Amino acid sequence: MKKQLAFIALVLTTALAQAQWWGGKKIEGNGNEVTRERQVGSFNEIDVAGSFDVYLVAGSEGTVSVEAEENLQEYIITEVKGDKLKIHTKDGYSLRTSRNKGIVITVPFRDIEKVSLAGSGDIMTKDPINAQNFRCALAGSGDMVLEVNAQDVRASLAGSGDLVVKGSTQQVELEVAGSGDLDASDLKSKDATARVSGSGDINLNCDGGTLKANVAGSGDIRYTGKPEKVNSNVVGSGSVSN
Repeated sequence: MKKQLAFIALVLTTALAQAQWWGGKKIEGNGNEVTRERQVGSFNEIDVAGSFDVYLVAGSEGTVSVEAEENLQEYIITEVKGDKLKIHTKDGYSLRTSRNKGIVITVPFRDIEKVSLAGSGDIMTKDPINAQNFRCALAGSGDMVLEVNAQDVRASLAGSGDLVVKGSTQQVELEVAGSGDLDASDLKSKDATARVSGSGDINLNCDGGTLKANVAGSGDIRYTGKPEKVNSNVVGSGSVSN
């Protein structure tokens, strides 16, 4: 029940992010791109909503770099609330960049435990994230590519986006609801749990431990490695295969 509620929350977050992006007063870029450094404070989580290209780089927390057209800058919000860095469009506005222009945000990080994206944007790590426990969530049509080294990793995808997780972990939990693809084939893990609801796919690595795989719908779970034990359940036309 808790997992179902979590996915409902992801879908609602996506709807709100898309409404924020496409609704409201439209601001069109003036073609004059500028880069500005912003003071934001320290954080443990990053939450992005909207159509931004966000790059995570190892460094000292407290500032972010925003590259965007000059007249759009004031409508791009970067703020820390609690321990969470929130990046989103100002309420009541939607932004339209000029042709061949975009909005690029670079975020230096030291210690982060969770990254989430709602909407059609992209998040990518330039340097690996090292953590004890790490969570990532993608809702919508965006793309996320993360390199992570942690004891425990949990990744969830709701919608049609693509989520890629690389690195190493002792145990991983992966979940897809919708038509998106979650690729964790380059995330080395000992124990893995994977669940698909819908037509999405999960690719993963599990070696030496236990794999629990459940499919409801037409999606597929494919795994590499040699788990000692495989528990699988399929309802629908989907599959679990090695």
